[in-house]
Amino acid sequence: MDSFINFRRTAAALLLTLGLAAPMAPASAAPRQPVPEVWPTPQRITVGHGELPVPQRVVEVVGPGTDPSARRVVEAALKAAGADRITTVHTGDRPGPAALTVHLGGPGENSATARVLEQLHAGSPKGLPSGGYVLASGRSHGRAVLALSGADPTGTFYAAQTLRQLLAGQRELPTLTIRDWPTAALRGVIEGFYGTPWTHAERLAQLDFYGRTKQNVYVYSPKDDDYLRARWRDEYPAAQLALLKQLVDRAAADHIRFTYALSPGLSVCYSSAADVDALTAKFDSLYAIGVRSFAIPLDDISYTKWNCPADEEEFGTGGAAAGAAQAHLLNTVWKRFSASHPDLEPLEMVPTEYSDLADTPYKKALREQLDAAVVVEWTGVGVIAPTLTTDQLKQAREVYGHPILVWDNYPVNDYVTSRLLLGPYTGREPGVAAQATGVTANPMVQGEASRIALFTSAAYLWNPDAYDPHRAFLASVRDLAGPKAAKWLRIFAENNYSSQLDATESPTLTHLIAAFREALRQNSGVDRAAARLKSYFSDMAATPAQLRAHLDNPGFLDETSPWLDKLGAYGGAGGTAVDLLLAHRAGDTAAVSKYWAELQADRKELDAVPQQVSPGVMDQFLYTTMLENAPDPGVDATFSPASLSLKPGASATVTLDFSDAQTKTVSWKLDVPPGVTATPSQGTATTPDSKVTVTLTGKTEGVHSVVAEGTGILDRALPVQVTDGTGTTRALTANFSGASVSSLDLGAGTTKNITVGDNPGEVVVSADGRTAYAANQGSNTVSVIDVPSGTVTATVAVGKVPAGLSLTPDGTTLWVANYSDGTVQSIDTATLRTGTPVPVGDGPENMAITPDGRTLYVADIHDNTVTPVDLTTATAGKAIPVGPSPFNVVAAPDGRTVYVSNSGGSTVTPIDTATNETEPTFLVTGQAYGLGLSPDGRTLWVSPSNGDTITPVNTVTGASGTPVKVGRSAFDVALDWNGRTAYVTTADGNVLVPVDTATNTTRPPLATGAYPLAVALTPVPVN
Repeated sequence: MDSFINFRRTAAALLLTLGLAAPMAPASAAPRQPVPEVWPTPQRITVGHGELPVPQRVVEVVGPGTDPSARRVVEAALKAAGADRITTVHTGDRPGPAALTVHLGGPGENSATARVLEQLHAGSPKGLPSGGYVLASGRSHGRAVLALSGADPTGTFYAAQTLRQLLAGQRELPTLTIRDWPTAALRGVIEGFYGTPWTHAERLAQLDFYGRTKQNVYVYSPKDDDYLRARWRDEYPAAQLALLKQLVDRAAADHIRFTYALSPGLSVCYSSAADVDALTAKFDSLYAIGVRSFAIPLDDISYTKWNCPADEEEFGTGGAAAGAAQAHLLNTVWKRFSASHPDLEPLEMVPTEYSDLADTPYKKALREQLDAAVVVEWTGVGVIAPTLTTDQLKQAREVYGHPILVWDNYPVNDYVTSRLLLGPYTGREPGVAAQATGVTANPMVQGEASRIALFTSAAYLWNPDAYDPHRAFLASVRDLAGPKAAKWLRIFAENNYSSQLDATESPTLTHLIAAFREALRQNSGVDRAAARLKSYFSDMAATPAQLRAHLDNPGFLDETSPWLDKLGAYGGAGGTAVDLLLAHRAGDTAAVSKYWAELQADRKELDAVPQQVSPGVMDQFLYTTMLENAPDPGVDATFSPASLSLKPGASATVTLDFSDAQTKTVSWKLDVPPGVTATPSQGTATTPDSKVTVTLTGKTEGVHSVVAEGTGILDRALPVQVTDGTGTTRALTANFSGASVSSLDLGAGTTKNITVGDNPGEVVVSADGRTAYAANQGSNTVSVIDVPSGTVTATVAVGKVPAGLSLTPDGTTLWVANYSDGTVQSIDTATLRTGTPVPVGDGPENMAITPDGRTLYVADIHDNTVTPVDLTTATAGKAIPVGPSPFNVVAAPDGRTVYVSNSGGSTVTPIDTATNETEPTFLVTGQAYGLGLSPDGRTLWVSPSNGDTITPVNTVTGASGTPVKVGRSAFDVALDWNGRTAYVTTADGNVLVPVDTATNTTRPPLATGAYPLAVALTPVPVN
């Protein structure tokens, strides 16, 4: 008797593959043969005994409606299995004798197939949903027969894809019956990412892949197609329309619904009859080439501003008005268009509020006014939802009042371009697939690499109850790699595994590192653990060459090349790190020094590659290994007290202490800026402990850094505040969504919101604390603010999207980074005249000027570089490669180092300002975004814009301290003049959070305007 396996109910029985042998048959029965894997996992399969050889000649029985694409797949699979000749017989004709006869087509395609299914006791596909099928193989009247019958032609096509996998080039076909159907009605992909678009050839190849993996929808929404967005009213040129028709035709051949998504939101006038005409005309041109599914995305736009005055007159203002306007437009367009165009699928739309479940006036308007048949696309709770539950989907249907198509932002990486997201689709409850109208996954810029994750999302959507992410991941690797490259592709994919859906990274490597560390701790089994880890590192080092030699996918190799090379380099560095730890264990100091130097050089080279591989695992292993074995950094200099406040003309003393564990004699000196004097300013000191009394006198108002330095000495700065002591310190925040700068009186605890331009993203304050400057990204201006009165005194027009500001130490020049122009330009603070823009890199963000006022360092976020600008000549120097997406820059008090946060990852890059060479990076937990440096230069505070903590980092050792929790979206950090308090903007909370740096505890938050991004403090009290 055949063994029946219901995959929906007994997925646990298939932990390895669908090819697991069935339970033992009676002794008299022929042994069952292992069944090759089938993906997506079939709903039901009955495994029989024995197998059917594929002969050289096969008879294929087809009907008048047999799907041609299915026929092509079947014939290719049979030929690959050894069938040299395929004789085609049409329904009604009598097939001659053959060693194998294949009947292809469902009830509506080939009437002869039903009789064969009955003979094989397989049952009909009638009643199955679209895409369902029955595939049965066995013997009837002593002859080998195979039947593939779909509930519709799509089902027959999917049956053919299953046959392809069952044969997989083998010369035998297992005897079995598969009854299969998809759980999710719509399963596919939306090409909706930002970044380098796919080519036409890549899109065609993607469509073939979707068909092969039983996905049935593709949403065409590339951000590079001007005729979808900026020029949505214009007709396509004939040549471009012809290319679109090729995509539509290929999609049809692959049984994929081609959805055309037109995005008019940036310029549409909702009340305009002309725009309704333009939309329907555009749809009509696409209908003419075969498009039957349309969408109108209205996401990533503002609904607080209309594109035409008539809309405000017609609909009013606010979220409810926006929802009403959108409903009016969609209802009008679709009613007119559908009246004269048959066979249309329901219209789809992406709402402006697409990523939450909060009921709002906007959603209420859509719920009540938008035609009930319109399908709403929704991303889940969050733009990238870590999890999706059935309850959430039910709530989404209720709050939007429409069918829900999930736009799932995985494995898209346009928000983290330094990463490849190759882990499996996960975190979605099985019920989501059935409850939603469908699910479309948003892929990466790297289309071929996206196939790993998209294979797994297809598997989930077909049969979520049997879905196992790890099994699907391994199957996807084998599917893409083939047998020769599978081992190497798995190593590569496992080390690009983590995402917001699953924090697991480098699962095999993580286990090996942990085992080695534990062996070292226990001093047991070290050699074995080290050998296993080094063997894996050797494989990592070999992976680039092995994949390039054995993976037959040039597109994948091309688009992943930097990540491949970094993986290989990590393999070499990992081996060096193991040798370093073993040398330390053996007490071999010479070897420790040798390997430490090699590892330092390896890390520097790796840091210069912005692409991230094995984040949080490989970088952490190398970083920790270096910290544990670092050489003596030098003689430590400390001031007591650590800061000094003087009135102009007043003097006070501090103790300068030099300490070291060993006896050393060093020469020291003080770098004393204008504004203070110091006596003595140089001398010698002998450790282990040597103290010098220094007298300082204040001269001019401001905060001045006196730096103790010398050969073999760890520099330390003493902040000296010169002030008459009257007034209070102010904190100023740039409130991006509030079009304001908040001036917070830290003494009185009061806040005043100062209206500036649109979208202020940066604010800086003069040395005397009396003037602040705000960069208004939405207005292309800089606001000049009188701090004592809290008023804007002037507005200066600058370049496009001013993102960063930096004042020269003497306060005479303000430098502005124009993000969209790729330039920096100066503003004379006395005359407010702007200088000639200086070209730098792509996307200049924040900047820092060295204390001597000679060099400006600009973070070029899109180039992964920092550009040094010589301020004496206003010329840009050679760009310095740093980490992924550099964002913030701060300069050390001694001017010898600038620190750059790499917001695309978790590192901070130090740059030696004498040589403009980078040093090995500091590593933090989470994103490295905002930076604040303590006045003594010894502690760097790092904030993640997407996290809720700030992390202190020792700038001498590179060691991270304990993160301090401050609140969601910790964007920026600024320290007060003596470093005792760090102030953190938490954008989502609309507050500024003070942190006591001595105790790492927070104090009550201070209210700001809407969405504070940047913060600056007055160096001295202000009246």
